[in-house]
Amino acid sequence: MKSWMIFVGIVLLVSPLHQQVATLDLTYMADNVLKFMTVLENKSKSPGTAVCKDAIKQHEDWLKKQTNECKKSKKSTTLAICERQMAVYPLAIESLIEALETGCK
Repeated sequence: MKSWMIFVGIVLLVSPLHQQVATLDLTYMADNVLKFMTVLENKSKSPGTAVCKDAIKQHEDWLKKQTNECKKSKKSTTLAICERQMAVYPLAIESLIEALETGCK
């Protein structure tokens, strides 16, 4: 019985710490995505039509909004979704950068 109480005590202690570490990791990932977004913003003077640049700007704004929402979230379900999304965002940003560099062709 005593060992079960110790186990439950450890679980209760570790669970909030695990959540805090996950939040810090997500914040780090979000900050990296936002830094990567500055590269995309600097490419806005690339060749390409205004329609193409406007479409890329809409994607850029959406990515920023999602990233900032993930940074502010405290819900564990939202954090889990955000963690998966943050892993994909750099690839999405790279494809947008490539589109701008090729003149949106």
